[in-house]
Amino acid sequence: MPDDTKPLLSLTSTAESPLQPIRMVAHEIICDLFHFEIEAIAEDKIDARGMLNKPACLAVNHGDEATRYFHGIVSRFGVIEQKGHTDTLYHMVLVPQLAHADIRSDCRLFFNKTAEDIIKTILDETGVTKTAFRLYSQPPQRKVTTQYNETALDFVTRLMEEEGWYYFFEHASDGHTLVITNDNNGFTTIPEAVVRLGMGDMADTLTEHRKIEEFAEGKIALRDYDDESPSKNLKVEQSTILKHGGTAHRPVFHWPALTYDTSQAKERAKRRMEAAEAAVSLIGANGAMANLFAGGKYKFRDKDGTETVQVVREITHTAEDTSAQANNGTASYSNNFSAFPNTVPWREPMETPRPRMEGLHTAIVVGPAGEEIYTDDYGRIKIRFPWDWRSDATADSGNWARVVQPWAGDQWGAQFIPRVGTEVAVAFMDSDPDRPIVVGGLYNGNDKPIFPVGEKTKLGFRSRSTTGGGSDEFNEISVDDKKGNEVVFLHAQKDMTVEVEHDHKLTVENDRKVVITGNEDVTLKRGNQTTKLDQGNVSVTTTLGKITLEALDSITLKVGSSSIKLDQMGVTVKGMMVKVEGTVMTEVKGTMTTVTGTAMLTLKGGILMIN
Repeated sequence: MPDDTKPLLSLTSTAESPLQPIRMVAHEIICDLFHFEIEAIAEDKIDARGMLNKPACLAVNHGDEATRYFHGIVSRFGVIEQKGHTDTLYHMVLVPQLAHADIRSDCRLFFNKTAEDIIKTILDETGVTKTAFRLYSQPPQRKVTTQYNETALDFVTRLMEEEGWYYFFEHASDGHTLVITNDNNGFTTIPEAVVRLGMGDMADTLTEHRKIEEFAEGKIALRDYDDESPSKNLKVEQSTILKHGGTAHRPVFHWPALTYDTSQAKERAKRRMEAAEAAVSLIGANGAMANLFAGGKYKFRDKDGTETVQVVREITHTAEDTSAQANNGTASYSNNFSAFPNTVPWREPMETPRPRMEGLHTAIVVGPAGEEIYTDDYGRIKIRFPWDWRSDATADSGNWARVVQPWAGDQWGAQFIPRVGTEVAVAFMDSDPDRPIVVGGLYNGNDKPIFPVGEKTKLGFRSRSTTGGGSDEFNEISVDDKKGNEVVFLHAQKDMTVEVEHDHKLTVENDRKVVITGNEDVTLKRGNQTTKLDQGNVSVTTTLGKITLEALDSITLKVGSSSIKLDQMGVTVKGMMVKVEGTVMTEVKGTMTTVTGTAMLTLKGGILMIN
C-alpha cells in the first residue's frame, strides 16, 4: 500500500541539489511523444546544461493507488524565479528518449526489409534503450522504403500508420519503455483500475464520462497500378460497420494504395476504415486516478454495475503539491482524458505525410562490378541518389527504376538503357519516393557532350562499344546543320546490316562514291537488274585480277545495230563492219570453219597459205 506520509509529488534526478516538485502538467497520447512539465524548488544552484538529456522520474503518491511514475529525459531546464535567499524555482520538461528522433533527419533507402526491421534500426540509432514489439501478425517484406528529408520520428510513425501499428509508453521508477503493437491485446491492463461515474474526490470516481456520436466515412476504396502486371485491376473496398445513416454518401477514394498486392491492399483498406471508426468512438472523461496512462486499459462500471473495458487514448495529468512549502500548503491531483471501448480496434489515421518528391532529382546508374549495362526484363536500371549518403556505387545499394522511352509497346518502340556510371535525371510517379522513374541522361564534368562547343551545329546519337570500349569505338548517327555544309553521318564500328522488306529507293542528286576495302557480294535472287546511264560513260576497271560475266541463257553487248551475243550455241558478232585484228597473230579455229563473202571475199596476207 502507498505510504500516506509521503508527499504527493517527489522527484529523482541527477541534479546536485534535491529538487522538490510543486506542480506538474503531464500529457500522454497514443502514437505521440509524452510531455511532462514540472516546476520544482531547490536550495542550491543547479547546472542547467548538466541536466539536459539526463534521466529523471516524477512520482505521484495518490491515495490508495500504487505510486504512479512519470519517467523521461530532461529536454529543457531553467530558472523561473528566485524564492527568498536560498531557494530557486526551476522549470523542467521530461520527454521520452524517442524525442531525439523528432530532431534527427535523414535521407536513406532500405531494401527488402520489413517495417519492424527498419524501425528497430532507427530506434537503435536514436538511442532508445527499452522497446517492446507486441505484434500479432507478421509484417510483409518491403522491396524498397525511402526516408527523404524526414525526421526519424515522422519516418517511423509513417511506417506504423501504413502497417496499422501504434505506440505508447510504460513508466517505471528506473525507465520508460516504448511499446509498439498492432492489436488491442497489446495495450497494457492497469491493475485494479476500476472507475465509475459519481461525485466526490475519490480516485476511482469520474466526475464526467461523455460520448458524442458523429458519423464517419461510409466506405474506403483503394486503387493502384502495377507496371509488372498492368492488366491487373487492383481495386479494393471496405465498408463501415457503423450503423450510421447516409453511409452511401460518404465514400472515400485513395490513390495510390501503396502496394501492388491485392491482399495487402484489402488489409490497408480495412485498417483505414478502422481508423475512421475509432476516431468517432472516443469517450471524454474527467477523473482523479493517477495510474491511468495512454495505452492503458481500465474498467468502467456504469450505474447498473456493468463493467466494460476501455483504453485511454489521450490524457492530461495536473498535480500540485505545496504542502512542504507552507503551513497552509495543499496537494491535489486531477486528470482529463479520452478513451475508447476495447471492443473497437484501434488504428491511427494516416496523417503523417509521405515526402513528396517534387521536381527532378539526379542519380548515378549502378551495377555489379565489371558490368557496363545492368538491366532486367522490364528495361529498368538501378540508380543511386547522391542524398543516399550511406550507399556505395554497387547494384546492392541501387534502387530499381523504370526508364522513360520516346516510344514503347509490346516488343516495339525505342530502347535506350543508361550505362553504369552515367548520370540520369529522375522523377517520381505520383511524387512517391518509392517509385522513381528515369526521364533522361545528363552530361557533367566527367561525362562531356558528344560534340564540343565548336561543333554546336551537330546533333545526333553516339554509342560506346562495350565492354571496355574506348572513345574511338562507337556507332553514330549524327546531323550537321551548318548552313551550306549540311551532313548526315552514319558510322558503324564493325558491321552494318540493312533489312528492307519491300522496295528500297535511293536518290542522289550529285555524286555518289563507294569505297570497299574488302569483298563485295551482290545476290539477286529473282527479278531483273537494270543499270541505266542517261548521259556519260561507264568504266569498269580491275587493276589486278580478272572480270567474269556468266549467264545461263546469253550475254549480249550492243552498240547501235552492232552486237556481240554469247549464248549456249556460240558467239554471234554483227555489225556494218566487223574487224578482227591481231597485232602479232590472229587464229580462227574450229572443227568446221566457214568464211563467206556474199558479194566479195578478200583474203590478204604477205604470204597466204591454204592447206
